[in-house]
Amino acid sequence: CSADLLIVDKPGGVKTDVELVRLAGLADRAQDEGAIDLALKFRAQASARADELSAKVDETEANLRQDRIQIGETYAEHARTAVLNFDFPTAAEMWGKAYEQVAKWDDKLALTYKWREADALSDLGGFKGDNGALQQAIDTYGDALKLATERSDDWANIRNATGNTWSTLGQRQSEAASLEQAVAAYEDALTVKTREHDAHDWAGTTSNLAVALMYLGQREEGTDKLEAAQQSFTDAPDAMDKEAQPLDWGHLQGNLGSVLLMLGDRTGNPDLLRQAADANKAALEVLTRDKAPLDWALAETDYAQALADLAQSAQDRSSGKILDEAIHAFDAALEERTQQKVPLDWAMTEDSLG
Repeated sequence: CSADLLIVDKPGGVKTDVELVRLAGLADRAQDEGAIDLALKFRAQASARADELSAKVDETEANLRQDRIQIGETYAEHARTAVLNFDFPTAAEMWGKAYEQVAKWDDKLALTYKWREADALSDLGGFKGDNGALQQAIDTYGDALKLATERSDDWANIRNATGNTWSTLGQRQSEAASLEQAVAAYEDALTVKTREHDAHDWAGTTSNLAVALMYLGQREEGTDKLEAAQQSFTDAPDAMDKEAQPLDWGHLQGNLGSVLLMLGDRTGNPDLLRQAADANKAALEVLTRDKAPLDWALAETDYAQALADLAQSAQDRSSGKILDEAIHAFDAALEERTQQKVPLDWAMTEDSLG
Protein backbone atom coordinates (compact mmCIF):
# COMPACT_ATOMS: atom_id res chain seq x y z
CA CYS A 1 0.00 0.00 0.00
CA SER A 2 1.10 3.56 -0.64
CA ALA A 3 2.34 5.55 2.34
CA ASP A 4 -0.02 8.34 1.21
CA LEU A 5 -3.14 6.23 1.89
CA LEU A 6 -4.76 6.34 5.31
CA ILE A 7 -6.41 2.98 6.01
CA VAL A 8 -8.05 2.40 9.37
CA ASP A 9 -7.98 -1.21 10.53
CA LYS A 10 -9.84 -0.44 13.75
CA PRO A 11 -10.71 2.75 15.66
CA GLY A 12 -7.41 4.41 16.47
CA GLY A 13 -5.39 1.84 14.54
CA VAL A 14 -3.71 3.44 11.52
CA LYS A 15 -1.18 0.98 10.09
CA THR A 16 -0.24 1.86 6.53
CA ASP A 17 1.47 5.26 6.80
CA VAL A 18 5.14 4.65 7.68
CA GLU A 19 5.71 8.11 9.14
CA LEU A 20 2.69 7.86 11.42
CA VAL A 21 3.84 4.45 12.65
CA ARG A 22 7.33 5.82 13.34
CA LEU A 23 6.13 8.89 15.23
CA ALA A 24 3.56 6.91 17.23
CA GLY A 25 6.27 4.43 18.26
CA LEU A 26 8.61 7.21 19.39
CA ALA A 27 5.83 8.87 21.36
CA ASP A 28 4.82 5.57 23.00
CA ARG A 29 8.42 4.88 24.02
CA ALA A 30 8.93 8.38 25.43
CA GLN A 31 5.64 8.17 27.30
CA ASP A 32 6.57 4.76 28.76
CA GLU A 33 9.90 6.23 29.96
CA GLY A 34 8.10 9.17 31.58
CA ALA A 35 9.41 11.76 29.08
CA ILE A 36 6.02 13.40 28.62
CA ASP A 37 7.36 16.58 26.99
CA LEU A 38 9.18 14.53 24.37
CA ALA A 39 6.10 12.31 23.91
CA LEU A 40 3.97 15.42 23.29
CA LYS A 41 6.50 16.61 20.72
CA PHE A 42 6.18 13.35 18.78
CA ARG A 43 2.37 13.38 19.18
CA ALA A 44 2.27 16.89 17.70
CA GLN A 45 4.41 15.78 14.76
CA ALA A 46 2.10 12.77 14.25
CA SER A 47 -0.97 15.03 14.29
CA ALA A 48 0.63 17.33 11.71
CA ARG A 49 1.23 14.27 9.53
CA ALA A 50 -2.42 13.26 10.07
CA ASP A 51 -3.49 16.73 8.87
CA GLU A 52 -1.59 16.15 5.62
CA LEU A 53 -3.17 12.74 5.14
CA SER A 54 -6.64 14.07 6.00
CA ALA A 55 -6.38 16.70 3.27
CA LYS A 56 -5.44 14.02 0.75
CA VAL A 57 -8.32 11.80 1.88
CA ASP A 58 -10.72 14.75 1.57
CA GLU A 59 -9.57 15.23 -2.01
CA THR A 60 -9.94 11.52 -2.73
CA GLU A 61 -13.44 11.48 -1.25
CA ALA A 62 -14.45 14.57 -3.24
CA ASN A 63 -13.28 12.92 -6.45
CA LEU A 64 -15.02 9.69 -5.52
CA ARG A 65 -18.25 11.59 -4.78
CA GLN A 66 -18.15 13.25 -8.20
CA ASP A 67 -17.46 9.92 -9.88
CA ARG A 68 -20.38 8.26 -8.11
CA ILE A 69 -22.72 11.10 -9.02
CA GLN A 70 -21.62 10.95 -12.66
CA ILE A 71 -22.14 7.18 -12.80
CA GLY A 72 -25.55 7.64 -11.18
CA GLU A 73 -26.55 10.23 -13.75
CA THR A 74 -25.56 7.84 -16.53
CA TYR A 75 -27.98 5.25 -15.16
CA ALA A 76 -30.61 7.99 -14.72
CA GLU A 77 -30.31 9.05 -18.36
CA HIS A 78 -30.80 5.42 -19.39
CA ALA A 79 -33.93 5.28 -17.21
CA ARG A 80 -35.40 8.42 -18.75
CA THR A 81 -34.94 7.07 -22.27
CA ALA A 82 -36.43 3.70 -21.29
CA VAL A 83 -39.59 5.46 -20.05
CA LEU A 84 -40.00 7.07 -23.47
CA ASN A 85 -40.13 3.56 -24.93
CA PHE A 86 -42.55 2.30 -22.24
CA ASP A 87 -39.77 0.00 -21.03
CA PHE A 88 -40.64 0.38 -17.37
CA PRO A 89 -38.72 -2.68 -16.08
CA THR A 90 -35.47 -1.24 -17.45
CA ALA A 91 -36.37 2.22 -16.14
CA ALA A 92 -36.97 0.87 -12.65
CA GLU A 93 -33.71 -1.10 -12.72
CA MET A 94 -31.69 1.92 -13.87
CA TRP A 95 -33.26 4.27 -11.33
CA GLY A 96 -32.39 1.71 -8.66
CA LYS A 97 -28.78 1.51 -9.82
CA ALA A 98 -28.59 5.32 -9.93
CA TYR A 99 -29.83 5.45 -6.33
CA GLU A 100 -27.20 2.95 -5.19
CA GLN A 101 -24.43 5.11 -6.65
CA VAL A 102 -25.43 8.32 -4.86
CA ALA A 103 -27.04 7.03 -1.65
CA LYS A 104 -23.94 7.81 0.48
CA TRP A 105 -22.98 10.99 -1.32
CA ASP A 106 -26.00 13.16 -2.16
CA ASP A 107 -29.22 13.06 -0.13
CA LYS A 108 -31.25 15.08 -2.63
CA LEU A 109 -30.30 12.91 -5.61
CA ALA A 110 -30.85 9.77 -3.54
CA LEU A 111 -34.42 10.88 -2.81
CA THR A 112 -35.05 11.76 -6.46
CA TYR A 113 -33.73 8.47 -7.83
CA LYS A 114 -35.56 6.28 -5.28
CA TRP A 115 -38.76 8.22 -5.98
CA ARG A 116 -38.37 7.77 -9.74
CA GLU A 117 -37.72 4.06 -9.24
CA ALA A 118 -41.07 3.84 -7.48
CA ASP A 119 -42.74 5.82 -10.29
CA ALA A 120 -41.38 3.39 -12.90
CA LEU A 121 -42.64 0.40 -10.94
CA SER A 122 -46.03 2.07 -10.58
CA ASP A 123 -46.17 2.71 -14.33
CA LEU A 124 -45.18 -0.91 -14.97
CA GLY A 125 -48.00 -2.12 -12.76
CA GLY A 126 -50.50 0.38 -14.13
CA PHE A 127 -49.87 0.04 -17.85
CA LYS A 128 -48.86 -3.62 -18.02
CA GLY A 129 -51.37 -5.05 -15.54
CA ASP A 130 -48.68 -6.22 -13.10
CA ASN A 131 -50.11 -6.11 -9.58
CA GLY A 132 -46.84 -7.36 -8.12
CA ALA A 133 -45.09 -4.31 -9.56
CA LEU A 134 -47.72 -2.08 -7.95
CA GLN A 135 -47.01 -3.60 -4.54
CA GLN A 136 -43.28 -3.23 -5.14
CA ALA A 137 -43.86 0.41 -6.08
CA ILE A 138 -45.73 1.02 -2.83
CA ASP A 139 -42.82 -0.46 -0.85
CA THR A 140 -40.34 1.67 -2.82
CA TYR A 141 -42.36 4.82 -2.22
CA GLY A 142 -42.08 3.92 1.47
CA ASP A 143 -38.29 3.86 1.13
CA ALA A 144 -38.38 7.23 -0.64
CA LEU A 145 -40.62 8.67 2.07
CA LYS A 146 -37.94 7.90 4.68
CA LEU A 147 -35.53 10.11 2.72
CA ALA A 148 -37.90 13.09 2.61
CA THR A 149 -38.41 15.63 5.38
CA GLU A 150 -41.67 14.81 7.11
CA ARG A 151 -44.59 17.08 6.13
CA SER A 152 -42.51 18.73 3.39
CA ASP A 153 -43.78 19.21 -0.17
CA ASP A 154 -41.71 16.21 -1.29
CA TRP A 155 -43.21 14.12 1.50
CA ALA A 156 -46.74 15.12 0.45
CA ASN A 157 -46.05 14.46 -3.24
CA ILE A 158 -44.75 10.98 -2.44
CA ARG A 159 -47.84 10.27 -0.35
CA ASN A 160 -49.99 11.42 -3.27
CA ALA A 161 -48.09 9.14 -5.66
CA THR A 162 -48.45 6.27 -3.19
CA GLY A 163 -52.18 6.95 -3.10
CA ASN A 164 -52.33 6.75 -6.89
CA THR A 165 -50.65 3.34 -6.81
CA TRP A 166 -52.91 2.03 -4.05
CA SER A 167 -55.90 3.33 -6.05
CA THR A 168 -54.81 1.53 -9.22
CA LEU A 169 -54.32 -1.68 -7.26
CA GLY A 170 -57.65 -1.26 -5.49
CA GLN A 171 -59.55 -0.84 -8.76
CA ARG A 172 -58.47 -4.38 -9.68
CA GLN A 173 -59.54 -5.95 -6.39
CA SER A 174 -62.96 -6.79 -5.04
CA GLU A 175 -62.09 -5.87 -1.44
CA ALA A 176 -61.82 -2.28 -0.30
CA ALA A 177 -58.55 -2.40 1.69
CA SER A 178 -56.27 -0.97 -1.01
CA LEU A 179 -58.68 1.84 -1.83
CA GLU A 180 -58.89 2.70 1.86
CA GLN A 181 -55.09 2.88 1.91
CA ALA A 182 -55.31 5.25 -1.07
CA VAL A 183 -57.76 7.50 0.77
CA ALA A 184 -55.47 7.58 3.81
CA ALA A 185 -52.47 8.51 1.63
CA TYR A 186 -54.37 11.34 -0.09
CA GLU A 187 -55.62 12.66 3.23
CA ASP A 188 -52.02 12.68 4.49
CA ALA A 189 -50.94 14.66 1.44
CA LEU A 190 -53.78 17.13 1.93
CA THR A 191 -52.49 18.03 5.40
CA VAL A 192 -49.63 19.72 3.52
CA LYS A 193 -51.23 20.48 0.14
CA THR A 194 -53.86 22.87 1.43
CA ARG A 195 -55.62 25.27 -0.89
CA GLU A 196 -53.95 28.19 0.86
CA HIS A 197 -50.47 26.67 0.54
CA ASP A 198 -50.73 25.40 -3.04
CA ALA A 199 -54.10 25.62 -4.78
CA HIS A 200 -52.89 23.70 -7.84
CA ASP A 201 -51.60 20.67 -5.91
CA TRP A 202 -54.57 20.81 -3.57
CA ALA A 203 -56.94 20.53 -6.54
CA GLY A 204 -55.01 17.64 -8.07
CA THR A 205 -54.83 15.65 -4.83
CA THR A 206 -58.48 16.38 -4.08
CA SER A 207 -59.32 15.02 -7.52
CA ASN A 208 -57.35 11.85 -6.81
CA LEU A 209 -59.12 11.45 -3.46
CA ALA A 210 -62.47 11.76 -5.22
CA VAL A 211 -61.54 8.95 -7.62
CA ALA A 212 -60.63 6.63 -4.73
CA LEU A 213 -63.92 7.47 -3.03
CA MET A 214 -65.69 6.79 -6.32
CA TYR A 215 -64.29 3.27 -6.56
CA LEU A 216 -65.12 2.64 -2.92
CA GLY A 217 -68.63 3.78 -3.74
CA GLN A 218 -68.71 1.31 -6.62
CA ARG A 219 -68.32 -1.51 -4.07
CA GLU A 220 -71.10 -0.24 -1.81
CA GLU A 221 -74.84 0.06 -2.14
CA GLY A 222 -76.37 3.50 -2.37
CA THR A 223 -74.67 6.69 -3.46
CA ASP A 224 -73.09 8.13 -0.29
CA LYS A 225 -69.46 7.57 -1.32
CA LEU A 226 -70.17 8.59 -4.90
CA GLU A 227 -71.80 11.81 -3.77
CA ALA A 228 -68.86 12.45 -1.44
CA ALA A 229 -66.59 12.02 -4.44
CA GLN A 230 -68.66 14.44 -6.48
CA GLN A 231 -68.60 16.91 -3.60
CA SER A 232 -64.81 16.77 -3.56
CA PHE A 233 -64.87 18.31 -7.02
CA THR A 234 -67.06 21.25 -6.06
CA ASP A 235 -64.25 23.79 -5.84
CA ALA A 236 -61.33 21.93 -7.37
CA PRO A 237 -61.75 23.09 -11.00
CA ASP A 238 -61.81 26.72 -9.88
CA ALA A 239 -58.44 26.26 -8.16
CA MET A 240 -56.76 24.98 -11.33
CA ASP A 241 -55.57 27.42 -14.01
CA LYS A 242 -56.51 25.93 -17.38
CA GLU A 243 -54.07 28.15 -19.28
CA ALA A 244 -51.12 27.72 -16.92
CA GLN A 245 -51.59 23.99 -16.20
CA PRO A 246 -53.59 22.61 -19.13
CA LEU A 247 -52.67 18.93 -18.68
CA ASP A 248 -53.42 18.94 -14.95
CA TRP A 249 -56.69 20.74 -15.61
CA GLY A 250 -57.54 18.11 -18.20
CA HIS A 251 -56.80 15.28 -15.75
CA LEU A 252 -59.10 16.91 -13.20
CA GLN A 253 -61.89 17.17 -15.77
CA GLY A 254 -61.38 13.54 -16.72
CA ASN A 255 -61.62 12.44 -13.08
CA LEU A 256 -64.76 14.52 -12.63
CA GLY A 257 -66.21 12.81 -15.69
CA SER A 258 -65.47 9.38 -14.19
CA VAL A 259 -67.31 10.22 -10.96
CA LEU A 260 -70.29 11.66 -12.82
CA LEU A 261 -70.43 8.60 -15.09
CA MET A 262 -70.50 6.16 -12.18
CA LEU A 263 -73.05 8.26 -10.29
CA GLY A 264 -75.17 8.56 -13.43
CA ASP A 265 -75.09 4.80 -13.97
CA ARG A 266 -75.99 4.17 -10.32
CA THR A 267 -78.93 6.58 -10.27
CA GLY A 268 -80.07 6.25 -13.89
CA ASN A 269 -79.97 10.04 -14.20
CA PRO A 270 -79.22 10.95 -17.84
CA ASP A 271 -78.30 14.51 -16.85
CA LEU A 272 -75.32 13.18 -14.90
CA LEU A 273 -74.28 11.09 -17.91
CA ARG A 274 -74.42 14.19 -20.12
CA GLN A 275 -72.31 16.06 -17.56
CA ALA A 276 -69.85 13.15 -17.58
CA ALA A 277 -69.58 13.32 -21.37
CA ASP A 278 -69.16 17.10 -21.24
CA ALA A 279 -66.39 16.84 -18.61
CA ASN A 280 -64.43 14.34 -20.71
CA LYS A 281 -64.99 16.42 -23.85
CA ALA A 282 -63.55 19.40 -21.97
CA ALA A 283 -60.58 17.24 -20.95
CA LEU A 284 -59.96 16.41 -24.62
CA GLU A 285 -59.53 20.12 -25.39
CA VAL A 286 -56.22 20.08 -23.54
CA LEU A 287 -55.23 16.40 -23.31
CA THR A 288 -54.27 16.28 -26.95
CA ARG A 289 -52.79 13.22 -28.58
CA ASP A 290 -49.50 14.92 -29.46
CA LYS A 291 -48.91 16.22 -25.92
CA ALA A 292 -50.17 13.31 -23.80
CA PRO A 293 -51.13 10.32 -25.97
CA LEU A 294 -52.15 7.88 -23.22
CA ASP A 295 -54.04 10.53 -21.25
CA TRP A 296 -55.79 11.52 -24.47
CA ALA A 297 -56.73 7.88 -25.07
CA LEU A 298 -58.13 7.57 -21.53
CA ALA A 299 -60.23 10.70 -22.00
CA GLU A 300 -61.51 9.37 -25.37
CA THR A 301 -62.42 6.07 -23.69
CA ASP A 302 -64.27 7.74 -20.83
CA TYR A 303 -66.02 10.09 -23.25
CA ALA A 304 -67.10 7.09 -25.34
CA GLN A 305 -68.35 5.19 -22.29
CA ALA A 306 -70.41 8.16 -21.10
CA LEU A 307 -71.97 8.47 -24.56
CA ALA A 308 -72.69 4.73 -24.73
CA ASP A 309 -74.42 4.75 -21.35
CA LEU A 310 -76.32 7.90 -22.29
CA ALA A 311 -77.52 6.25 -25.52
CA GLN A 312 -78.95 3.36 -23.54
CA SER A 313 -80.99 5.78 -21.47
CA ALA A 314 -82.17 7.86 -24.46
CA GLN A 315 -85.87 7.66 -25.25
CA ASP A 316 -85.68 9.01 -28.79
CA ARG A 317 -84.01 8.37 -32.12
CA SER A 318 -80.90 10.29 -31.08
CA SER A 319 -79.52 7.17 -29.40
CA GLY A 320 -78.18 5.78 -32.68
CA LYS A 321 -76.26 8.96 -33.40
CA ILE A 322 -74.86 8.99 -29.88
CA LEU A 323 -73.70 5.38 -30.22
CA ASP A 324 -71.99 6.18 -33.52
CA GLU A 325 -70.05 8.92 -31.78
CA ALA A 326 -69.16 6.54 -28.94
CA ILE A 327 -67.85 3.94 -31.40
CA HIS A 328 -65.77 6.59 -33.12
CA ALA A 329 -64.25 7.63 -29.77
CA PHE A 330 -63.46 4.03 -28.77
CA ASP A 331 -61.79 3.44 -32.15
CA ALA A 332 -59.74 6.60 -31.71
CA ALA A 333 -58.60 5.54 -28.24
CA LEU A 334 -57.42 2.17 -29.56
CA GLU A 335 -54.96 3.93 -31.83
CA GLU A 336 -52.90 4.65 -28.70
CA ARG A 337 -54.23 1.96 -26.36
CA THR A 338 -52.47 -0.80 -28.24
CA GLN A 339 -52.00 -4.33 -26.98
CA GLN A 340 -48.23 -3.89 -27.01
CA LYS A 341 -48.15 -0.61 -25.05
CA VAL A 342 -50.93 -1.06 -22.51
CA PRO A 343 -52.42 -4.55 -22.76
CA LEU A 344 -54.87 -4.24 -19.86
CA ASP A 345 -56.27 -0.90 -21.09
CA TRP A 346 -56.40 -2.29 -24.64
CA ALA A 347 -58.47 -5.26 -23.48
CA MET A 348 -60.87 -3.12 -21.48
CA THR A 349 -61.37 -0.71 -24.37
CA GLU A 350 -61.94 -3.55 -26.85
CA ASP A 351 -64.52 -5.00 -24.46
CA SER A 352 -66.34 -1.69 -24.15
CA LEU A 353 -66.30 -1.23 -27.92
CA GLY A 354 -67.73 -4.73 -28.38
